[in-house]
Amino acid sequence: MNNSTTAPSTTDLVIERMFNASPELVWQMWTEPEHLMRWWGPDTFTSPECQIDLRVGGKYLFCMQGPDGERIYSTGIYKEIVPYERIAYTDYFSDADGNIVPATHYGLGEEHPKQLDVIVMFEAVGEQTRMTLTQRNIPAVYMEMGVKQGWNESFDKLGDALPLMVTSKDGTQIAYDTRGTGAPVILVDGAMGYRRFTNEGPTVASILAERFTVYSYDRRGRGQSTDADAYAIEREIEDIDALIEAAGGTVYLYGMSSGAILALLAAQELGDKVSKLVLYEPPLLIDDSRPPLAPDYVEQLNAALAAGDRSKAVDIFMKVALLIPEEYVAPMRQSPMWPDLEAVAHTLPYDGLITEGYMMGERWPADTWADVHAETLVIAGEHTEPFFQTGGTALADDLQSGKFQLLPGQGHDVDATVLAPVLAAFFSN
Repeated sequence: MNNSTTAPSTTDLVIERMFNASPELVWQMWTEPEHLMRWWGPDTFTSPECQIDLRVGGKYLFCMQGPDGERIYSTGIYKEIVPYERIAYTDYFSDADGNIVPATHYGLGEEHPKQLDVIVMFEAVGEQTRMTLTQRNIPAVYMEMGVKQGWNESFDKLGDALPLMVTSKDGTQIAYDTRGTGAPVILVDGAMGYRRFTNEGPTVASILAERFTVYSYDRRGRGQSTDADAYAIEREIEDIDALIEAAGGTVYLYGMSSGAILALLAAQELGDKVSKLVLYEPPLLIDDSRPPLAPDYVEQLNAALAAGDRSKAVDIFMKVALLIPEEYVAPMRQSPMWPDLEAVAHTLPYDGLITEGYMMGERWPADTWADVHAETLVIAGEHTEPFFQTGGTALADDLQSGKFQLLPGQGHDVDATVLAPVLAAFFSN
């Protein structure tokens, strides 16, 4: 009697796609959770969670959620990592805790192999990237069920999630995206802010996009933008200039906190390219309502970063610049946002250099802002620290076409649904 069984027929799936981005950017989409979650899964699927330990022997946990709310998890081990060139990993179905489960756990047949092997290759082709995915030993029956279509739908989403790029004067690549239609508005983040580090819910960008074309960008060294070996404020102004050129040559500009000072300096340098300017709580200390910024603040940051201690650099920012007591900073170190802050800690000295001359408790010389011709609205919250209101009022008084507005019920962490309509009304007037 013959008891032999025939193994199910298997095949290798190979998909090649071209993306209008560098291998470094496409690599980011595979290796950083915040970016992978934007495209993982076919159409109608989302990715609500992701964990990546990117090292040989490290594990990952991916999740895609269907329109019915069911979450499908996969896990595996990274077997090979060649930065910007090649990733190889094993692929298993798993539960939410990363424990391997059979395919039947998700309603698939027993013939589905327990393990698949995946290889992703990245190759620069001019200014594009050829990405080749190989998934080995897929049962033929599942190929017929749409595995290739699922991957291609995911890669369509990956392509849509890649940022637009402009090249600044010094060669730095600045990542940005746009939304909406209408007159262009460029948003300039403050310290540690970048496009993907935002709260859930409505944002200034999403609300303004109902009436304007909104340009959100990663300041140099943050998110998906590159950086230069040496920093200078002038380089950041050149970044804004490159974005203005991409937007058509004339824009409205909005800056938040230290980004407001950067936006002000850009308006001063770029003249008529900035037709209107809104500044929310630029840190301008001209009184004794709080201690001046420590004269060695930037040096403290650079020392911590030189020692490789990003967490200490964030600590210094919180305690020395923001004057937050240790009892409040301590629980923040345990929060999920702390690693995101550490990721951009190397840019804290940039904002320190932008603000240090304006946080000494002395008013600037009378003609400091004489070259700012843009109509300007300076805003501070009703419940913010008093120096934001005092400094903002003084700045508006000194500008050729400036006015100050107090925003009721708001502090430095302003509610976008309150702020954005004020911006929209000013830009539309």
